[in-house]
Parts: sequence; structure tokens; C-alpha cells
Amino acid sequence: MLTQDLLRALFEYQPDGRLLRKVTTNPRAPAHAYSGSPNKAGYLRTRVLGKLYYNHHLVWFLHHGTWPPALDHINGNRADNRLDNLRICSQQQNMHNARTRSDSKTGVKGVNWRPTKNKFRARIVVDRKEISLGHYDTLEEAQQAVAQARTKYHGEFARHD
Repeated sequence: MLTQDLLRALFEYQPDGRLLRKVTTNPRAPAHAYSGSPNKAGYLRTRVLGKLYYNHHLVWFLHHGTWPPALDHINGNRADNRLDNLRICSQQQNMHNARTRSDSKTGVKGVNWRPTKNKFRARIVVDRKEISLGHYDTLEEAQQAVAQARTKYHGEFARHD
């Protein structure tokens, strides 16, 4: 079973958020090497006692002794596991802090082009419900509407990039 004492025996937390191995657990995990390899989404994972864990969960558990239900990377960088960049959140709050999707045609989260209206549509999601913010002539107007609504409804988890 994974315990805080076991983690302290295996890893040393570095100020940059990385976990330094204290002992060699197998030839591919030598002592004095940083632990974690990124998955497809960019989160670092480390194998402990035969099970894969996200590094940000290990860092949190190492410092607080509790297993968080969900953690958010405040700056949006999934590999930045500094303790001051992690906060407990709900799954919804974590989604509020998500970056703009790479396949976004407008490049603005919550804004899409409506060719039938020849306008930009702005919307956000709050408590799993979509809130329509209207249609706008310019991308900038739609972006401003979305940013104001995010600040109002998402609070500290609002991400505007």
C-alpha cells in the first residue's frame, strides 16, 4: 500500500516540482534520476509498487498526506508539478481552467463562427449547462463577452487564453 512514509523513502521533492529518486527500484529507475514520463496528454506518471500514478498526485500526497479527488495545474502546464501550482478542485473547475482546444477554428475558447447568421457565437458552460452569450459581429466582441462571463461564473478557475 502506498503511504506517505514510503513516498518519502523513495522520492525527494525538488523546488521545481520534480521528484528525484532516492533509491534504485529497477534498472530503468535508478537513484538520483528524476521520475516520471509523460503520457499522451502531457501529464507525468511514475510507477510505484507496480502501479502508475500521476506525479502531481504523488507530490500532493507527499506534502499533505491526503489523496486529492482532483487537482488543477493553475498555470495549465501539465508537467509543472510545483506544489504552489497545484490546487484541489472539482472536475468542473478543472475543465473551466482548460486551455483552448488545438482544433478551435477561432482560437478562442467558447467562440465559434456561425455561417448561417454570419456572426460569432459566444457561450460558456456552467454546472454542465450551456449558457448562450449571444451572437457578435466581431471575434473581439465575442471574446470579450466570454471573458466577462467566465470571470463571473468560473471565478479563480477562469482561463482566458
